[in-house]
Amino acid sequence: PDDEAVVKLEYDLKEAKSKEKILFSKVEELENINLELTTKLSQIEKANYINSSVLSDSESNSLIDEVKKLNGDIDDLNSEIKQLNKDLNESNEERIELLQDMNVLKTKMSFDASELSRLREREDKHKEILEIILRTNKNMLDEVVNKTLTATINEINKELGETSIIRRIRGLTIVKEPEIHKSAISSKAYTQLEELIPDDYLLESGE
Repeated sequence: PDDEAVVKLEYDLKEAKSKEKILFSKVEELENINLELTTKLSQIEKANYINSSVLSDSESNSLIDEVKKLNGDIDDLNSEIKQLNKDLNESNEERIELLQDMNVLKTKMSFDASELSRLREREDKHKEILEIILRTNKNMLDEVVNKTLTATINEINKELGETSIIRRIRGLTIVKEPEIHKSAISSKAYTQLEELIPDDYLLESGE
């Protein structure tokens, strides 16, 4: 939405500048016409002054009417120039307001981008901390499981060692002669072992 607003403001600003250019051109054109009419009026007034003694009443009245018409045209031009200058000032104020809006919006976008970057850095930091916590917890859990498993197997080895039996449990040496089944292990030791290793690690009765 902010990007779209900036694009619209830039378009409006371009339109305002184009309007100003047209108004400047129109004012310049009217000022040139005004200058021509003023020059012509001055020439007529000068001629009227020089020839007033030789002009007939009708010629004098005609000349006066032409002067009045020129004065009216000049007044109209001055009014139009005044209105154009007013429009030009309004257009300039509009352009300034558009520039201010654009600057505010760009500042907001810059702040949003900075805030987003800060939040991403914070998220990355939280992920890093979470990974450390999970890794630490896993190491602690592995250590507890290993200690418990070792203690349980040691207890089983001790019990089976008393009956002179040897068996292999995943690379861990347990005495096995003659073979025994689960019932030969004490209830407490079997319960602890059952929670840590599958049943098929031990012989069933008759295996």
